[in-house]
Amino acid sequence: MSTPALVLVPGGAPAPASPAGAEVQALPPARSLSLYELEETLIAYGDSVDLVAEGDQQQFLADFQAALLAAAEKRDRVGWFLAHLDSQAQLADQEIKRLQNRKAAFERTHERIEAYLIHVIKNLGQDAKGKFKKLEGNTVTFSIKKCPDSVQLLDEEKIPSAFKSATVTMPLDIWNELVDALPIDRAAEIDDAIRKPVISVRKSDVKAAMLTDTPVPGARFNEIKYSLGVVK
Repeated sequence: MSTPALVLVPGGAPAPASPAGAEVQALPPARSLSLYELEETLIAYGDSVDLVAEGDQQQFLADFQAALLAAAEKRDRVGWFLAHLDSQAQLADQEIKRLQNRKAAFERTHERIEAYLIHVIKNLGQDAKGKFKKLEGNTVTFSIKKCPDSVQLLDEEKIPSAFKSATVTMPLDIWNELVDALPIDRAAEIDDAIRKPVISVRKSDVKAAMLTDTPVPGARFNEIKYSLGVVK
């Protein structure tokens, strides 16, 4: 099977190389490209590159090198193509940012409407079972339920060490020695080798303690929140 290679045609779009032994049609003389023809040329470049299979890369590179060395016009077209790719990447980046802003605007509006609905349903009050009443329409029904409790850390310094974890970094050889139960006289050296630990609070343990009415200094429950349910 012949390799799909790139032939840079002076004055026209690149085309796949002809199989070995096939007659090659004479090329038109080099001339200035119109904007439309230039666009066609650039698109053909991209299509040719994308169609090259993994196993055909070396042959494609050889053909590409031969084309570049053949004439200055072909090098110019490669330069045009690179500039085209840069401009398209910039346009894509701008479009991504525009869509991200649009997505964020939709999400903000969604959050506001949900907050308004939760406020309305809470104002309807609770039924005899202590559940908030539902807000029913012709085709949808809105309801709310209490979100799981969440913890807010007010002052991590005040959180007892029983609720914290320390992450330390040390040289591997020293760690191996520590695992192998070094003598006590090496303890000081190991302690010096350990870098300053990173202290982090285990919020799950703090929450578990607070749910059992155990006070944890420096922490409190967040304000109760509700999530909106929609039945269609």
